[in-house]
Amino acid sequence: MSRPFPLMALCVAAPLVFSTSVVHAQEYNEKTPGYAQAVSAFKAASIVVLGRDLSTKETTVYGPFGSGGYSGTGSTGSPIGYFTTNEMVQLFAEYDKAAAPNAKIKDGIKFIDAVNFLKAKLKSESATNNKLILILLEKAFTESFGRASTTAEQSLWIARIKSEGLWYAPIKSELMKQAQVDKKERTALIDRAYGYTLGRAATQEEVKYWLPHSEYYDQIVAANRAWLFSSSGASEYPEVVRRALKTYENNPFFAPLESTVKTWAGTFSAGTGKVYAEMLDVLQNQKSKK
Repeated sequence: MSRPFPLMALCVAAPLVFSTSVVHAQEYNEKTPGYAQAVSAFKAASIVVLGRDLSTKETTVYGPFGSGGYSGTGSTGSPIGYFTTNEMVQLFAEYDKAAAPNAKIKDGIKFIDAVNFLKAKLKSESATNNKLILILLEKAFTESFGRASTTAEQSLWIARIKSEGLWYAPIKSELMKQAQVDKKERTALIDRAYGYTLGRAATQEEVKYWLPHSEYYDQIVAANRAWLFSSSGASEYPEVVRRALKTYENNPFFAPLESTVKTWAGTFSAGTGKVYAEMLDVLQNQKSKK
């Protein structure tokens, strides 16, 4: 594989859904004074504090890798944790309960108010109800390492969040540094990035190229995407499509017709272009619609 092109960061995330209870019976909806402004403020604040819009359901595709390496099996993603309308209403109820007079939802909250509220909520979450913390950690870990956080890592970061008041940006910054200096973790995330983008393990040459660099998982994914849809990656692109079709058929001996490969290659190249794991997601979605 030729040396990749310039980088850009992408977003991935991991599956998490936990139930929560409603704080009190007060209802918030489109007719509630200040509701629209509160929704906007909380959406923007959640991106800053948690790394993603809490109100939006996202999907990630981990790609074909096992623990630290390519397994050749492939797997499609599932929705990660997000806040339902009822849970967003609960946040508004909690905000109003703690807000000073004349600083309630109906009075119109500001972006910084929502940021401070979410930061405080991170620190105060209980051991049995820490959905916000887990959403934050899964976002930061999948972007940095291409994997979910372990139970031990969650325990460590939960303790630090509660004691130091950390949020997404400083946590992501530390994980990015770890992704640069931890050789074992770095080798594994490089392999995960290649499994996700090309459907194969990274070669020794490719691992050797990336090891001394500072890019983390999402940036390597972005570089490989740019390479795959450039003239340098043109020869491997049809092979990636074949790998996706073989994995989708769950048959390593399946040989798709060249006309089929050509048709899907055209479909997958639309827009920014789909990489291997995203190709699988498209194929799986097509199957579910039949």
